[in-house]
Amino acid sequence: MFHDFHLKKYMRSIDYNIYLVIFVFIGLLCLFFTHSLTNALPYIIGSAMFLYGPFHIVIGRVERVHYDMGRCLLFMILGGMILFQGNNALGVIGTIWALISLTNIAEDFNDMYPHDFSFIECVEIIISTVLALMLLWEPYHHFIFHVRVLGVEMIINALLRYKHNKRSG
Repeated sequence: MFHDFHLKKYMRSIDYNIYLVIFVFIGLLCLFFTHSLTNALPYIIGSAMFLYGPFHIVIGRVERVHYDMGRCLLFMILGGMILFQGNNALGVIGTIWALISLTNIAEDFNDMYPHDFSFIECVEIIISTVLALMLLWEPYHHFIFHVRVLGVEMIINALLRYKHNKRSG
């Protein structure tokens, strides 16, 4: 997808150790400051989504690469709506989060489907699906729980990347 291209390109330019520290730091914030972070999330996510459109338009024009104007405008509109709604937008954010998770699960499944996949991959897909459905079913009720799960996931991701990098480096 085009929107991943730019983000991944700029993420690669960040020093690996800084990347790990950022992931662990955000994970700890999610775990220990869940309520404060949840109150700030509509403003953080709304701002990021609102700025996503202009960022990709400028980068696309400067680097003369394809960008999806419709997607850029959609993100700006959704970001503005989330900013305007504030904490009342947590239900919308939770629903979007669940739908993105389900889309990622479907893509992961499609990537694995023609091949044999492991027991761990099956368990991961099942757990991810259950969590996404919980969030979709009751976005307000499960939001704080999902912020904590995100924190654990970010810390584990950073530790696994560190272990993998240390082993291969």
